[in-house]
Amino acid sequence: MKRIIVIICTIFVGTQIMLGQKNFSTTKNFQSPDAASLHTYSAIPVSHYTGTPDVALVLYNLSLKDMNIPVTLKYNPQNVKPNIHPGVTGLGWTLFCGGNITRNQRGGFDENNYGGYLGRENRNSDQWYNDIPYNWDNIKDYPWFHKERLEAEGDTNRDIRPDEFTFHFLDYSGKFYRDHNGNWVVASNSDFKVEHELSTYSQTRENIRLGVNRTHYVKENSENYTIERFRLTSTDGTIFIFGGMKAIDYSIPYWDFISYVGPELPVATTWYLTEIITKDGENVCFDYADSAPILQGDYNFWVQSSFSHRGFGRGLMFNLTLPVHLKSISINSEKIIDFYYENTLEKGYPSKFFQDWKLPEQRYDLSKIKSGYAQYSEVKWHQLSQISHVGGTFYKLNYTHDISQRLKLLSILKSSTLNPSQVEKHQFKYNSQPLPDYLSGVYDHCGFYNGQDFSFMFDESFYQTSIPLKTLAEKFFDARAGDKTGVYAKAELLEEIQYPTGGRMVFEFEPNYIEKVVSYDKKNILNIPMYPGGVRIKKITNYTPEGNFLGAMRYYYTSTLPVQKIAGTSSGVLSFYPQYFWEKLKLFEFMTIIGRNWYVDIFSTGFTNQIDQMDSFIGYSTVVECQEDREGKTLGYTKYSYTNFEDLTMDIQPLSHLNYSITPFTPFTSRYMERGMIESITLYNAMQEKMKEESYTYQSIGNKKVRDIALFKTPENEYGGDVNGRFLLGGAREINTYSFLPKSKDVTYYKNNIPTVSYVHEYEYNENKTLHKESFIDLLGKKEIVYRYSNELLSEYETNIGIPLPNQSPLQIYKMMKERNMVDYPVEVIKSHNGKVVAADIFTYQYEDRKILPFGRWELETTNPLSDYSTLSMVYPNGLKMDDRCTAQATGATYDCYGNLVSIIEQGQSKVILWGYKGKYAIAEIKNATYDQVIQELGDIINIISQSTVPDSYMPMIKSLQNKLPESFITLYKYKPFVGISEITNPRGVTTYYSYDGMGRLIESYLMKDNVKNIIQHVNYNYSIK
Repeated sequence: MKRIIVIICTIFVGTQIMLGQKNFSTTKNFQSPDAASLHTYSAIPVSHYTGTPDVALVLYNLSLKDMNIPVTLKYNPQNVKPNIHPGVTGLGWTLFCGGNITRNQRGGFDENNYGGYLGRENRNSDQWYNDIPYNWDNIKDYPWFHKERLEAEGDTNRDIRPDEFTFHFLDYSGKFYRDHNGNWVVASNSDFKVEHELSTYSQTRENIRLGVNRTHYVKENSENYTIERFRLTSTDGTIFIFGGMKAIDYSIPYWDFISYVGPELPVATTWYLTEIITKDGENVCFDYADSAPILQGDYNFWVQSSFSHRGFGRGLMFNLTLPVHLKSISINSEKIIDFYYENTLEKGYPSKFFQDWKLPEQRYDLSKIKSGYAQYSEVKWHQLSQISHVGGTFYKLNYTHDISQRLKLLSILKSSTLNPSQVEKHQFKYNSQPLPDYLSGVYDHCGFYNGQDFSFMFDESFYQTSIPLKTLAEKFFDARAGDKTGVYAKAELLEEIQYPTGGRMVFEFEPNYIEKVVSYDKKNILNIPMYPGGVRIKKITNYTPEGNFLGAMRYYYTSTLPVQKIAGTSSGVLSFYPQYFWEKLKLFEFMTIIGRNWYVDIFSTGFTNQIDQMDSFIGYSTVVECQEDREGKTLGYTKYSYTNFEDLTMDIQPLSHLNYSITPFTPFTSRYMERGMIESITLYNAMQEKMKEESYTYQSIGNKKVRDIALFKTPENEYGGDVNGRFLLGGAREINTYSFLPKSKDVTYYKNNIPTVSYVHEYEYNENKTLHKESFIDLLGKKEIVYRYSNELLSEYETNIGIPLPNQSPLQIYKMMKERNMVDYPVEVIKSHNGKVVAADIFTYQYEDRKILPFGRWELETTNPLSDYSTLSMVYPNGLKMDDRCTAQATGATYDCYGNLVSIIEQGQSKVILWGYKGKYAIAEIKNATYDQVIQELGDIINIISQSTVPDSYMPMIKSLQNKLPESFITLYKYKPFVGISEITNPRGVTTYYSYDGMGRLIESYLMKDNVKNIIQHVNYNYSIK
């Protein structure tokens, strides 16, 4: 998917030239604003499809052998809403560093000792009736999803729904669930092995334990389980660990424990990434510290009417979140980055609600609540004030400091301890229209500011009126309409970024407008033009430091060309029908006299947005991106088309549901993974002539279905009504977990709108969602590349031979790779043309120092296409069988304790690599010499050099090897740690020098001859200091 990408600045930790090895329900959880905002980047795709620009500022890029960990600030206008509190980086901004797993609690929390789903997954198995607390006639005749079974669950209060866990870290995102067989099932384009660890609340951090000790059931609560840690292993064997008691956010409803005896345990809602263990043994640790408790709130009102009875449930939900914040990042036990925080001065939540209601118990005053975990006076919000790097550079983040404003990031200043006077400054400007107060009742169907007002819902008289519910709901619907003018929807949005160079980028947004809506029953697409709410990007313009126009991109959400002259039809589809009133629902009633024919009218403020959290509210099927000059004249077009609801991707109906018609709690099986995928990219010139077109198709890979029963009991009436008037709603579904991956890519070039050249790419995958085959088809025929992996090699052996391998067999390496989930390691890559093999590579591996590392590479030698190529296979008990025409290209690889390659034979020539700086950087490459020869000359000093922090004093000794091993060729390297390379001396003894400024940027490379500097390259950084 091509995205609207705005990279503000890419600032690495210096220009590094390094030599390294080549690798062969109804329960609502509140996450902290920072944890929640991170997931909007997977839940709401940043792309043309959603009209959301990708605004990113890369602060640092931490480089490992096989992985980069960026420290990035990103801006998303989807996070600028009246009821969303800013996180530690200000309104709309999110710090991307590491990542997290968040929980969507559905029913009780899974690991609860008392009836939790974890460990009791058989409640959704085919033998679900074995766990039912009473006997029924013909109970075994009912499948797990049958309506009769669902009705029975209304009386059990058992947890029969698996919680949903969403992850977002590095380039990975997805979800996982516990299925009815007790297995973790992952829904992501990247396959992971998921494991978990449990602890008790008595083992949590101090502020959680103290709260538990103040509850009514101290012993029982202390012994209750909580998920302490998740371990996700990727298909290359990299391990990602989340949580540990110092890296978990907990959340609990904010109520008075003295007067209320109820659920008193905080629930773990967010597990932060704490450790990365790479397949090469490198280790990255993320350290966290306790942060002050924070409060978050939301409204939900419910009014129901049955016969002559009317009652309501008034939901002002405040949750207390006990968060942590990122303190530092270390690589291989060495601290690299520190994060510093300060208390904010910003607009907060009001503390009093419903003060004019008659009954004291119906009024709400946050300051008077006696929670066992934190008092109102202890609630604090923090801002990230500084990020410092061990190399000397640091960033200072400046914000608004005003109790009448929301926290906004105003500027970022980069400087260095080596040269504090050298400063780079990014500045940010925002729309001047202020957002309303929190929880003031002024937002649209999608939660954005609309300038309307539904605060009449907060008056007691609203619930005592005899006006029909339908009339009240219509009034509420009108107040939730989107802002057509954009005046309110654009409130406090980012409008301008000024770069350190003085150049500017200006953003223009406009209101979302759509003409199609998915019906509430998910069966049809309705033609309903409307402004549903929120904004989309309209134009991005760049200016030079002198204020001159540099270029602009304009976006049109239609398929019609030319877009400037013909408005066209909006391609937007709203993924839900905004419905707040449900009339004469015939329900299963489980607390009244048998035989009554019950129905109910329901009006609720919170039942319209019943979509999957990974889905977007609005998706645009076609978007035209126009490059414009200063007069607005189009220089060229690019048209993007995406899969959407019209492309047969409607959600799937439930397996069963209790009620005679669709209700707000009818569960559907989402197909979110099929929507928002790029279908075509078409390029046009200024005269609208087609120049190039790319078309894509997709395929579903893997689908382990998760059983899910969603039931909801209508709330007890808070004001009047029938004491028995509670009803059961819901149904059963299966959650799909398949990946939707590319199947083909067709590319066609045009001249004068006539196709000239075209070719096709095709893709096939294995069960691990790893690419198995790719094909390229053009006029010359079909080229194929087949990838075979270690898991496939082992499976073929077990199927065809089946004899257990001896414990000492070198082939055990492939079993170890499977156990470590290293299933995407290639063992053979075969290239063919028109069905005949033209090239092949074979890779082997070894176990060394508890690591699985490459050992050698073989290559097929042939000048003619082959029809008799023999693929790689395992031979009992110790061998690999490969085609006789394959010859060794690289063998005998050995490694040091850091997992660094230290010797190898490449095409018959030996090469040795010496490492220093605690194994971080290669300091010498010695060709045409064996490791044994080098060891004989240097002895054990090699290990001392590798572990040294600054190995410069050993360089003369290494250099002397040229005389001791006259046939060898030695290249030497010196570094400025965490900045870049400082010297390279080639085998002829010529040294190239590299120098850097205080920011760690390369400014000069040069040679020295006769004490005279001969400059090779000089770089100037022209920044505007204001």
